[in-house]
Amino acid sequence: MKAPSLISLRSGERFRIATEQKKESKAQRHSFSHKHYVLLLSVGLCLWQPIVGIAQESQKPAKSLYERLGEISEDRLGGQKLGGAYKIAAIVSDLIDRLQVNEVINENPKIKKISGPAMPGHKFEFTLMICSLAGGPQKYAGRSLMQAHASLGITTKEWSAMLSELKTVLDKHKVPPAEQKEFIALIDGTAKDISTGRDSAENGASNPTTKADAVTNSSSPSN
Repeated sequence: MKAPSLISLRSGERFRIATEQKKESKAQRHSFSHKHYVLLLSVGLCLWQPIVGIAQESQKPAKSLYERLGEISEDRLGGQKLGGAYKIAAIVSDLIDRLQVNEVINENPKIKKISGPAMPGHKFEFTLMICSLAGGPQKYAGRSLMQAHASLGITTKEWSAMLSELKTVLDKHKVPPAEQKEFIALIDGTAKDISTGRDSAENGASNPTTKADAVTNSSSPSN
């Protein structure tokens, strides 16, 4: 058998070397592509997470007045803020206490008669009503506002005096301006069921909503 020539051996060696080099080059390209893909994926995830977080944050419903009042409360129990019900209960309690000694309110003898032993119950029911109106989980199950106040003959003048006292109480409890405006508007929205507006023609008073805006924008009365 004829031995392979030197040229044939060298050609075979070159072919083998070339084949190995191609394999190494292909492996390097594959390795680079994989690393590049992982890098791009990591960068993409880093960019995507904040975007998703912002989108989710923007989709959250706006917090109710009840929740916001709970957040500004400085009262704590066991390190936890007490929440909106406690803040509203404190505001209601102070408001009713002030209304009991308000000169304008006490000009109405029918209102003056309901003071005394019934006050704790009135405070409780008023607190439940405001919590419910402000977006809290509490439910007011008492008489309708119209039924409860029909016999009192509350005038526009008396209603305005109540709003002024409310502004004073909200200032005392350090309720921010935006929440004050919303709280006063919440109460004033019940005027049609509570206030008769009997003296509006006599005194040239504006409607209760206009008076609520005036109270909100005015300086606070002295305590």
